[in-house]
Amino acid sequence: MREPHLSNPGDGIGRIEGYVIDIEDGAQCVGNRVRVRIDKAYRTYAKGKMIH
Repeated sequence: MREPHLSNPGDGIGRIEGYVIDIEDGAQCVGNRVRVRIDKAYRTYAKGKMIH
């Protein structure tokens, strides 16, 4: 997890090879590596959730 989401403070932003992943409820894990399930992929970014 790279950074908190600016418009939704509870979410986090991650990147895989430059591709942006918007991670629901990921703000508490900023600075850590987490596993993410991609729920919806778009051309420039994806939305996903952390899996435990």
